[in-house]
Amino acid sequence: MREREKYICPVCGYPGLSEPAYNDYGNPSFDICVSFWYQFGKTDDDEHFTHEQWRQKWIAEGAPWRGKSKKAPSDWNPMEQLRNIGVRPH
Repeated sequence: MREREKYICPVCGYPGLSEPAYNDYGNPSFDICVSFWYQFGKTDDDEHFTHEQWRQKWIAEGAPWRGKSKKAPSDWNPMEQLRNIGVRPH
C-alpha cells in the first residue's frame, strides 16, 4: 500500500498537507498546516491575513514549529522548508 500523497503548504513550504490548500476553483480546504498553524479559509478569509503577512510574522517570531498534535520531524528545518515555495529568507 502506498503512503498517501502529501501536498506542500503554499505559505510556509511544509510538505505535509493531506490535501491541496485550495481546490481548482480557489476554494479553501480548511486544512491546518501543522508547521506554523495556518488554516486555509480561516486565517486568510476570516482573520484577513495574507499568506505573505502570516509568513513574515512567523519568520519574525523565529519560525517555530507550532504543531499541537504532531511533533516536528527530527530533521525539520524551517528555512529549508521555505525553499519549497521559492522563499529565501534573509
